[in-house]
Parts: sequence; C-alpha cells; structure tokens
Amino acid sequence: MLFLLRLFTSISLALPSFTLAVEQMPTDCTEILNSIQQPLGLDSTVPHALYFLGSQCLYQQQRHDDALLQLENYFTFANKGDKYYQQAAELFMQLENQPAHAVSTPTVILDKNTQSRLQQIKSLSSMRMVHIEKGCFSMGSPVAETERADEEKAHTVCITRPFLMSAFEVTQAQWESIMGGNPAHFKDCGAQCPIENISWQDIQIFIRKLNKKSGLKFRLPTEAEWEYAARAGSTTPFAFGHQLTTAQANYDGDHPYSGKAIGRDRKQPIAVGSLKANAWGLYDMHGNVMEVVADWHHLDYYSVSPKNNPKGPRTGSFRVRRGGSWRYGARFCRSAFRGRVRPEAKTSLMGFRLVMHQ
Repeated sequence: MLFLLRLFTSISLALPSFTLAVEQMPTDCTEILNSIQQPLGLDSTVPHALYFLGSQCLYQQQRHDDALLQLENYFTFANKGDKYYQQAAELFMQLENQPAHAVSTPTVILDKNTQSRLQQIKSLSSMRMVHIEKGCFSMGSPVAETERADEEKAHTVCITRPFLMSAFEVTQAQWESIMGGNPAHFKDCGAQCPIENISWQDIQIFIRKLNKKSGLKFRLPTEAEWEYAARAGSTTPFAFGHQLTTAQANYDGDHPYSGKAIGRDRKQPIAVGSLKANAWGLYDMHGNVMEVVADWHHLDYYSVSPKNNPKGPRTGSFRVRRGGSWRYGARFCRSAFRGRVRPEAKTSLMGFRLVMHQ
C-alpha cells in the first residue's frame, strides 16, 4: 500500500507539468479516460502517457483487467527511457501477480434461427459449432509479457461480422468419415482424439470434400479470428489468466510458463474436450495439437495489418500455426504466440479446427 500511495502521489504531482503541443494533459480520471476514448482502442495519436495514467485510474476503480490492457497499450509505444516506464512496469507486475479475475463477457442469447442453424450444421457435418459475436480486441502481446517474441506487436483488430467456430479440433473420426482413411500417428489415442500427421494442403482437400458432402461452406480461420476466439475476451497471456496448468491444457508440463511449478507431460494428444473450455465454449485452444490457420506467415505483418478483418499476406512460404501442442512448453500456448509451418509439411504436432459464416 505504501508503494501505491507513493505511486499515486508522484502521478498527481507530475500531471500538471506534462503538456502536448498547446493542450494541457488532463489531470483527473474522467478527463483521462475520456481522452483514451475506448477501453480497447489503441491509437498512436494518443499520447502514450495517457495510457499509463488511465491504467492508474482503472486500478483505483478496481477494474484490473482494463488497467492491464491500458498498460499493454502504453508499452506498445513507450521505450525504457520514458518517465513513466519504471512505474508502469512495477504496476504491471503487481497486477500480474494478483489472482486472475473471471473474464467478464456479455451473454449471447442465440435466437431460434441461430440455434436451429447450429443443429443443422451438426447434423450435416458432425461439427459442433459455437457462435462467436463480432468485436474488437488487442491482438499480439504487450512488451512486458513474459517470453514473448518481437513479432507479436500489439495492435487493435476488429472482427466486423459474427462467425461460427468448431468447439473442438477436428477428430480422427471426422477426418476418416470424409477422407476414407486415418493418417494419424497416434491412432491408439482413439477416434475422438484430434487428427494429426497431416499438412495444410491435406486440410484443403478435406475441406473441399466436406463442403461438397454437406453443402456447407467451412474454411480455416484467419489468424485474427483464431486469436480473437482463443482469448475469449481475456487480455492475459492465456484465456485462463496469467498462468496455465496441465489441468487446463495438454502441453509439456516439464516446461511451465515463466519458471512456475511443473506439471504433467502426457507425451501425446488427448481426446478433444477432455479439459476445460474457455469463456466462449471453445476447447483446446491452448495445447493438445497446434492449429494451422489460413494465413501466410510474415514476421512483420502486424506492422501493416489492416484494422478490420485482416487475412494475412497475399503470398509466402509458410502458413501460420497457433496454440501450442502436447510436445512443447507453456510459452508456446500463449494466445499471442505465432508459429509457422510449410504447407506441405506433415507433423504429429499439428491439427486444425474450422469456421464458417452463418
């Protein structure tokens, strides 16, 4: 508490002397939060100090998740020489070490037509789909996130149209019903385990056959759709908070996140849906098998990505993969982690899930 009192005192003393062009920097929380405009907004024209000061206001209001988001915005633009950088880093660590709060998400009440459509899709394809509402989020990771990569530059992305995403990774049984064979390395895992040992190119053939058989229009998610759904309204490294356990996801528990306690190493995939779903009803978005998406991979794409519905570069040599796997440590399960894979490569670490518009 003494630290916080000193921190708030230093802020109140610093505010009146901070100016931008002709305008005086706002000095009270109402003005500061109004200047930021949108809680999820990330705008390079906003003085980065406002994001830090806004985080203080939100902290005082006990809006800890929103405070973390504004700190992430601050770190996107600020460098280590900034006058608030050390204070921001200390507050970030303090918030990060608190118990994770439950994600506050609006309850989406599906109308009868949507419910009927979801049932129809399941009957035609055996795919259980989840309705994902449109919205904006901060894609990537803040510079203060532990074990992040430079290519994960935080930026605001908006998904402007609702979509449906499969609740589970595509299973061996579903693959075999369409393709007539099962190439999985872990066949002994069972029919409800995720299909793996397949390539991005193989998946395109599966989708074409599935669409022809069902009369539907499935596709791979874009990278932005995938991360939006994986986060499920969260701003922490994982949908479940600042840490991940092997009770929540199937990863190599010998390599926990940020040096925390070790967990189980199951050494193979497990049946889809065996562990907890995220707040939006999606299973295994962290771990089990990596999930390849539609986008080509480029290290600097986030710097030029459009705000609305980004679809990745037009060309490339690798496709993006997300979500970590049974073989890798927890850091690779972070919502922001980006991996890559050649379109023709087959691996027992990789599977996929599908999306479609309603």
